[in-house]
Amino acid sequence: MYPDDCLQSLVNSAWWEKTSAQPLRPGLLLETFIPYIDVTPHTLIAEARSDATDHHRAQFRIAPLDANSIPPPPAIPVSSLPLRERELYTVYRGKFRPVIVVGVGGCDVEPEHTRGQAKWQRRRTLHVAPYFTAAPGGPRGGWHPEFVHRIRRCTYSQFMWDILPHSGRSPSILRLDQMQSVGQDAIALRRLGWCLSEDALTVFREYVDWFLLRSIDPEGTLAVARPLLGELAADPT
Repeated sequence: MYPDDCLQSLVNSAWWEKTSAQPLRPGLLLETFIPYIDVTPHTLIAEARSDATDHHRAQFRIAPLDANSIPPPPAIPVSSLPLRERELYTVYRGKFRPVIVVGVGGCDVEPEHTRGQAKWQRRRTLHVAPYFTAAPGGPRGGWHPEFVHRIRRCTYSQFMWDILPHSGRSPSILRLDQMQSVGQDAIALRRLGWCLSEDALTVFREYVDWFLLRSIDPEGTLAVARPLLGELAADPT
């Protein structure tokens, strides 16, 4: 499934393996809504009610969200979209994407220590990183082939090349620098039935450490793989 000049080919066992429904854990492949985090977000601003007696319907406008000019709270309360002090609603463009679970949000908190608190103060979240299809460059943008070859050969800690098991043979790029939190019980979270094998998860953790800590385990697979793959990085053929 994998070419010889990639990290996955250096792992003794399969990189991905089928999995049935099981507890959420690192290495699990999911699909969820991922916003374009490098695009300017917008905010919803209530301007008027179409019916003065209807507190669930209102007219809104969408405006860019500027940290230096945060809009004041709406003068018109809307029951279906309540806001507290210094809150606002943001609007992001995004897409359902495959993601890999990087972390499962720490330890469970005993209910007796959080009784009476809001749920957001104790609910655990998942830390996930999104995959992007490595489509070649074109009129709508894309990935330069030379750049993809360098990613495949482990040149950059924030990018990781892969072929996802549910997507045929189309390559994908994992963006560790776009790791984000999602709710564990989100209805927009879908399992894809695959997870990293134990050997692959060990290598994946090395890659995450390289990105987060700027260090590579000298005894790990990544330390051996990068020099070997780096010899090929200058030649995209």
